[in-house]
Amino acid sequence: MLIRGVGFLFLKQESMGAGDVKLAAGIGSFFGWRQALVSFFLSFLLGAIVSVFLLTLHIKGRRDRIAFAPFLVSASFISLYFGSELLRLYKSWLY
Repeated sequence: MLIRGVGFLFLKQESMGAGDVKLAAGIGSFFGWRQALVSFFLSFLLGAIVSVFLLTLHIKGRRDRIAFAPFLVSASFISLYFGSELLRLYKSWLY
């Protein structure tokens, strides 16, 4: 809900649907907070990479909507199989 509210505050339009919020809550309750943070970060990263690709090739315009649920699900699978290793890698960069 926080991301949805911040997106609405800055963009003055709905930036994340209620279904995405419910899916994110389900992911958080399934994985726990650490793995959920990895999953959410990866979903934003995947979404940004694909969005830049689509905008660069003029497949989508700046005002076109891009569904976020596929990125949440894809990142959840990555987090499920590689989340612990990604957390260890991240911690090794910090220390």
